[in-house]
Amino acid sequence: MHSISLSHQFRQLLQSQSETIHTIAPPSTTSLPDECQSHRSFVPLEQHGRTTERRKLKNWYSTVYRAIKTSDGRPIALCGVENYRLMHQSAFSAIELWSRNRLIDHLPEMIRPKIQQEMEDAMLATDRLKTELLSELENPRLIRLLCKFGFINERPEFALEPRWSETGDRYIIKLFRDYVFHQVDEYGNPAANMTHVPTCLNKLDAGSEEHVMVVSYKEIKACIEGAFSGDVYVYGGTNDPGTLSRYSTKDNAVTLLQCGGNHPGKLYTPLMTIVGSVLALHGGYKDRGEHVDRSLFLLNLVSRKWSKITAHGDAPDDLVERSMVAVDTTIYIYGISKYRYGLGVTEPDLWAFNLNTLRTKPTWELVKPCSPERPLLVRALDEKGILVPYRKGLMLIASCFGFLTKAPPPKRDLGTFVWTFDLKSKCWSTLGRIVGDSLLQSRLLAPAVVVFDDVVYAVGDYTPGLDKRIVKYSVFAFNISERRWSKLDYPLDPRPHMLSQPKICATTRGLKIFFCGGIGDDPNRPDRNGMVYVIDIKRIVHNSSIHPAEKLTEIQKTSQINLEEKFSQLERENEKLKHSQVILAELQREKEKSKHDQIILAKLKQENEELKRKQIIFAELERENDELKRGRVILEKENEELKHSLGQTILETLLAANMSTNMWEMDAQDVVDFLAEVVERQELHQSRTERRRILNLFRRIAKSAQVFPKCTELSGVQCNFTYPMNDEGGYGLIYKGTFNQQAVCVKVVRANESSMTADAKDSVRRILRAQTGELALLAHVSHLNIIPLYGAYFSAENKRICIVTPWMENGDLTEFLRKSNNTSSIQILLMSDIAAGLQYLHDMDIIHADLKAKNVLVSRSQRAILADFGVSTILSTNVGATTARDFAGTNHWMAPELLLGEGPLPPTPQSDMWGFGCICFEVSADQIPFNGYQSGQVIAALILNPKATPLRPRKNGDPIVADGGPLLTLAEECWNRDPSQRPTAAKALQFLSDLNVKDERPSMEEELAMFEAAKSGRPEVKIDYGRILSIIHKVGLNCFGIRIGMTEQ
Repeated sequence: MHSISLSHQFRQLLQSQSETIHTIAPPSTTSLPDECQSHRSFVPLEQHGRTTERRKLKNWYSTVYRAIKTSDGRPIALCGVENYRLMHQSAFSAIELWSRNRLIDHLPEMIRPKIQQEMEDAMLATDRLKTELLSELENPRLIRLLCKFGFINERPEFALEPRWSETGDRYIIKLFRDYVFHQVDEYGNPAANMTHVPTCLNKLDAGSEEHVMVVSYKEIKACIEGAFSGDVYVYGGTNDPGTLSRYSTKDNAVTLLQCGGNHPGKLYTPLMTIVGSVLALHGGYKDRGEHVDRSLFLLNLVSRKWSKITAHGDAPDDLVERSMVAVDTTIYIYGISKYRYGLGVTEPDLWAFNLNTLRTKPTWELVKPCSPERPLLVRALDEKGILVPYRKGLMLIASCFGFLTKAPPPKRDLGTFVWTFDLKSKCWSTLGRIVGDSLLQSRLLAPAVVVFDDVVYAVGDYTPGLDKRIVKYSVFAFNISERRWSKLDYPLDPRPHMLSQPKICATTRGLKIFFCGGIGDDPNRPDRNGMVYVIDIKRIVHNSSIHPAEKLTEIQKTSQINLEEKFSQLERENEKLKHSQVILAELQREKEKSKHDQIILAKLKQENEELKRKQIIFAELERENDELKRGRVILEKENEELKHSLGQTILETLLAANMSTNMWEMDAQDVVDFLAEVVERQELHQSRTERRRILNLFRRIAKSAQVFPKCTELSGVQCNFTYPMNDEGGYGLIYKGTFNQQAVCVKVVRANESSMTADAKDSVRRILRAQTGELALLAHVSHLNIIPLYGAYFSAENKRICIVTPWMENGDLTEFLRKSNNTSSIQILLMSDIAAGLQYLHDMDIIHADLKAKNVLVSRSQRAILADFGVSTILSTNVGATTARDFAGTNHWMAPELLLGEGPLPPTPQSDMWGFGCICFEVSADQIPFNGYQSGQVIAALILNPKATPLRPRKNGDPIVADGGPLLTLAEECWNRDPSQRPTAAKALQFLSDLNVKDERPSMEEELAMFEAAKSGRPEVKIDYGRILSIIHKVGLNCFGIRIGMTEQ
């Protein structure tokens, strides 16, 4: 069991090492079983010191855990068996099985390989996490973070606007800080997402696993707020050379900071500066000796961890009279080597360290000036220089001036000179000899200097006159444009003495000067040393002698403009950072996918071999499949040919059969469905005459059996048959219903056979046949000016076939003209629509046979639409008397040859043109033809007066309409007693089109789309040709020797 306890120890070690890593890169999976993935917060409820006190479950030690169920947050208790995965489904069964094993002593040997494999896998996973962490620490966004946190240093954004390096940047970032840290929710948590800040700060402590740290939001907030409040950091001192203290100007208190990491140790007089939230420290003596540490130390002020940076190549050695400052992400050190100090005129060195090299190769660079004019130092004069940022470059305040070929001036009391250094051209330039009311001595200058509005502010001693040697510290201002030093009336109370060496560093330079020194004139009193002085330049800048009023106004205006520009820049940088986070998250997801893909790839490699073996079989199957496809194409072609031949044979059989009584005994529904498909398929009828015969047969069978094609059957029609509409059709009652959320017209035969005589019942049957015929015709005609058929259904309530067509809100032609502005132009357009629809019917050899204004409807777009096809017929020469009675129209609109002929005669296209002329009369005269005549009187008038027309019904009588216009002219041509002399529908349409009436009616696109949508839901009917053959054989129509039992292939 030793291996089991070793696994437990390893789990504890791995858990402790991965806690910190988990905060940086949370793992995508956990080590818990799948059954426990829905639980969290596993906490043991029992703590036992001895093994004997532990709970046992079936002779195995176990621990009870408290967990939270993720789905509903309810607390539950789980029992974990030691040395086995928590809550595994097979845990208890496996334990019970092991307890029954007589060779239980062999159990460790059985499970040791598995435990060792788990240990190795866990070690590999830990190594991979460490490698990923180290690669992330090298991420170049570390440098971007340092740049963003470098706003406290003097960073002028405009070459001619140096004041922004002191006020603008700091004010912009202060506004941003206030916005971020003051936006909190009701629980006090920050509203802004600042999680990327601790992540980036964590990467600053790169180098080893121990340097990974986790900081909280409060710690970051305290660090940045401390930066803006002007905290001062002091390292070392005479008594405590290895400590770091922070002085808070807000609280006026000193705090001794406890820092970890690679500590610099005891150092005297080191150089310090701030780069964002990082404190940089360089140089200094150890143990008050001559040994100097040349390393660069960086302190993360948030995590308070030191990092030692070992540079490659040369580095600044023991420098004297030195100064250190940061510009953006570059640290500059100015001074003279100790080994060359005291050798007369000496040229100081300028070193630069770019923090961007931290992720590649940390390197110091010796900056070599290109200009012949440069500052020189003389050991005898004991000068030193103070280096400050200035206009994207450097400014040096020193008291010596010279060229490489010239010695410095012999006199020491020449005052302090100001130098500038351009970082791009690497050239020194001086502002010339300085004059003023006092001689400022640079050797006792305070290490902190502020530049604002082309004015340099410094603290130092001065000599009132050449003959006086009085040292007195005061605040001085140097006007760069006037090149003049001025002593300012700024009280330093209590008076300082013995300004300390440059080992002080403030987190914000801004408009404050920080320095350390003693109080009073007695340097021997230890309680008066180590004092921190803070000088606020804001109390000086409004001095009109230094900053004129108009200049201050200009600064205020420029501040507002640059304020907006800088804030916009910060917002853009923030968006870039968010975008980078999204990309990083996506890369992490891609990495996890890549690992998963590697596992899949291994499986695919195994399957690849199997696929190669199956490839040969697959190729053979493909060849067989191609053969089957070719055979299928041949069979389908033969099937279509057989289907066509069979359909043609059946059709010829039906057309050639005598329509005797035994014809009606067959299943008419199947025959009607077959003929409906034949009418739609053009390839089954070769000529116009043949199609006419098919349509006539289809209509006759449908009327006789009173069935309609299944392809026109509708479902879902809603109609209330209690109240019919006032408008009655000639062969049925009209109801208004709904279908597919559209208003529809439902036509039902008005009949009650239970109370009818034999003649009435015969009339009803004729009406039913007419209605079925109308349905058969409408199912196979489609034109803009013919009523579209939505379909039909059998009403269980009325036991009748109901025809469904669109509902026309404008009513019939007569009703529409009475309601609207009955102008001649709209009359001509409507009659053109009727002529176009009638031409379409005649071209299909269909006779309407009941043309009148009541049977013409007007659509929403004001188009005339032909309706009521109940008595319509197919043009034929073989019509019996009984059938002709079904085609009888209305006497007032019927042509004379049909009324006066011997026996019932079928209608013709010429008789339709007589009815067309009657509609022209109705439109012009606003009355029906032969108004006031009974049906028999109409026949008598036509017999007594061979020239009688609806316009002149009486012989030698005046016309009913004196000036009827072109419509009555066309009507009189249609009323010619010789049918062959009447115009055709095409000629009538041409006559009306030649009138050139402008059509300004609305478009029909929306209306047609509505019609098509309603007809699109018709069912699809499959024809059983074998069934049709059996029906023909049953009624004795197998005159062509068709074999019984042939079915569709």
